[in-house]
Amino acid sequence: MARICICIPTHNRAAYVQQALASVLAQTAQDFRVLVSDDASERESAAAVEAHVRAVGDPRVSYCYHAHNLREYDHGRFLFSQCSEEFFAILHDDDRWEPTFLQRCLAVLSHDSSLACVTTNQYVIDASGARNAPMTAAYQKRMGRDRYPEGRLRVLGPLLKDSLFALSSTVFRTSALQRSGLVDAECHGNAVFDINLFLRLGEHNANAYYLPEPLAAYRIHDCRLTTSEERGGFNPRLLETLMVVLEKRRFSGRPETERRRQLSAVYHNYAIICYLRHDIPGMYRYLRKCMLTSPGRWRNWLYLTFAVFPCLIKPVFGSRVDLVPPA
Repeated sequence: MARICICIPTHNRAAYVQQALASVLAQTAQDFRVLVSDDASERESAAAVEAHVRAVGDPRVSYCYHAHNLREYDHGRFLFSQCSEEFFAILHDDDRWEPTFLQRCLAVLSHDSSLACVTTNQYVIDASGARNAPMTAAYQKRMGRDRYPEGRLRVLGPLLKDSLFALSSTVFRTSALQRSGLVDAECHGNAVFDINLFLRLGEHNANAYYLPEPLAAYRIHDCRLTTSEERGGFNPRLLETLMVVLEKRRFSGRPETERRRQLSAVYHNYAIICYLRHDIPGMYRYLRKCMLTSPGRWRNWLYLTFAVFPCLIKPVFGSRVDLVPPA
């Protein structure tokens, strides 16, 4: 049997998924099984991906097509249900791995059985696949990945304070995900699947290992799922799911402070969306939640300006808000 199950979920990205699969097949560690799982792609794209998997001719690689769009949560649940191996990984169809990614991660996991996962740093590639140094530096700084040395750490702290963990650059111990339950049962759609997964590991006091080497490529392009999120966190569906995920949890010490800080930011962003939707009572309700959740955060006092002068919201934030109708 293979040691690791690698799943590549894809949706209408035939060219990108071929590159992702090629990066897996080029790994120096070859003891794996790969499932390319097509989430209701259009006929032409699905046919191209299936034909490519057949042409690869590797018995370790299989293809699965879903007639109905599962989206990230239900697709992730399906993928994990297919894993019977000791280790598990999800590589997004628009990302790639360096040839030594698996070897480095599996070596660390094999050496320390107390680790739930190993995550590596990432570098940024553009739509064409070219490495972009300035974007990489900005991305690593924004995610806080330039502040952590190599070594063991608790999942919860770096997850809530920074954005150290990414799904496509992590290898998991299957038993750790089984204990954590993967993600919250009530969550569906695409929003914050990866945050939810790592948060549940953190609740179980999981240990991780960070490799600061950029062994995975994160592709920035116009059709990625996080486009709205990276425009400033004003995607209503994302905020609504993040509220559900953060409101139900309580921690102690610094993790609780960080949870409240993040939740208050979600509230003030949602207050702005309420105003732009002409829901003035909703705006005041979420500004109040923002203050009550994290009253010691100076930025929250600044946002109270909008309670007195809501006319400032549209000029400041109007162009940044993605008013997607509620699902």
